Amino acid sequence: MKVLLMQDVAKVGKKYEVKEVASGFARNFLLPSGKAVAPESFSADKLKALQDKHLHAAANRLAELTAIFGALEDKKIVLAGKANEDGHLFAGLGKDVVAEAIKTQLGIEVDTTEIHLGHALKSTGSHEIEIGEGNKLIVVVEAE
Repeated sequence: MKVLLMQDVAKVGKKYEVKEVASGFARNFLLPSGKAVAPESFSADKLKALQDKHLHAAANRLAELTAIFGALEDKKIVLAGKANEDGHLFAGLGKDVVAEAIKTQLGIEVDTTEIHLGHALKSTGSHEIEIGEGNKLIVVVEAE
């Protein structure tokens, strides 16, 4: 069954894409939750206008992020966590902790979806993380 996604859906697609999904998934989850609609409800011109508007907004956000984090290339943030003698943290530090540290230490608000860790930080030392598309930031994790 073809559906028009009204928001990003993990492992399915991005906003305003027309995707082929299982009919049960569409009827029982996507359509009732408002995450998708039948593509026939939009004309081709209106759908194209929505897609263009969304792509333009995404490009603007990417340019904004690149400008913000381009100036932070040489900067770093410092996090602390309880660790054993070998430098392994008892609890991993995730995206939410990194976003909060960026906000408090650098004064920049970053959405957790823009931080690409791969996995939680679980050891002391210096870690390079990606923010947005190709913007790097150094995170130094110290033992408490």
